[in-house]
Amino acid sequence: MEWAEDHANLYDEYKDDNDFMFIYTDGSLSCDKGTCRTGYGVVAYRNDMEIASEKGPTGEYIEAYNTEMKALKMAAKMIHKLVHSDSSAPPSKIIIATNNTATLQHIFQGSPGKVQSCSNTFCKHILDILDTHEDTQFALTWCPGHFNIEGNE
Repeated sequence: MEWAEDHANLYDEYKDDNDFMFIYTDGSLSCDKGTCRTGYGVVAYRNDMEIASEKGPTGEYIEAYNTEMKALKMAAKMIHKLVHSDSSAPPSKIIIATNNTATLQHIFQGSPGKVQSCSNTFCKHILDILDTHEDTQFALTWCPGHFNIEGNE
C-alpha cells in the first residue's frame, strides 16, 4: 500500500507541470470456461488530463508477460507520435509506469523470443526521441496494480 501512496504522491506533485508526461501500461490475461482472453492498455496524461489512450487484444496462447511487453511497445509508439506531432513544446520528463517488474527488467534486452519485436520497437522509438530531443528524460517505474491508480487498472 505504501508503494501506491508513493506513486500517487509523485503524480499529484507533478500532474499540473507541463514538463511532465505520465504513461501507464497494463496487460491482462483472463480465462473463463476454458477460453482465455488477453489484451493490453496504454494511457497518457499531461497537465492532469488524459491526452491519449489505446487498448487492444493480443491473441490466443499469449502469457500475461507478453501482454505487458506489448503494452510497453505500444506506449513507446504513442509517446513517439505525441512528442513528434504535438504543436506545443514536448515534455522534458516522461514517466512510464507499469505493474510488471519483469517487463521493466527485460524491455531493453531484445532477447530472442515472442517479445523480441516489442523490445526492439520500444528501444527504436525511445532512442529516436532521445536523439531528436536531447533534453528529454525518461523514467521507467513500477507502480502497483489494483490500487486504484488511474490508468493502471
